Amino acid sequence: MLGDFIRSLLIWGQLLDWLWRTLAKVLCGYGERPGRVIVWILAMFVGLAAVYFVGSALPRRSFLECLYFSAVSLTSLGYGGWVPTPDGWARALGAFESFAGYSLLALFIVSFTNRMRR
Repeated sequence: MLGDFIRSLLIWGQLLDWLWRTLAKVLCGYGERPGRVIVWILAMFVGLAAVYFVGSALPRRSFLECLYFSAVSLTSLGYGGWVPTPDGWARALGAFESFAGYSLLALFIVSFTNRMRR
């Protein structure tokens, strides 16, 4: 019983380790390719703007306004005088985009610094 539990923990640990290494390779080339991070940032920016537009998350808004909402959410700038009224799922997606944007910008700085140190 205890041996099975420990074995399952080891399998999950190996799986999580593999996922982490794969994510690091895909996102930033193990911290050596800042260009990959920029591509991921741009893909998330345009992709989530398309999701907001197609999903009608922002009522009566154009694609450019969805791009603006995505850019502001990604960089966590603040919406200023423009007050969006997104649906519930779009608010959650905007919060996720903000967290992911900060993480990707930090990853860009780390990978750029690693690249420049060489």
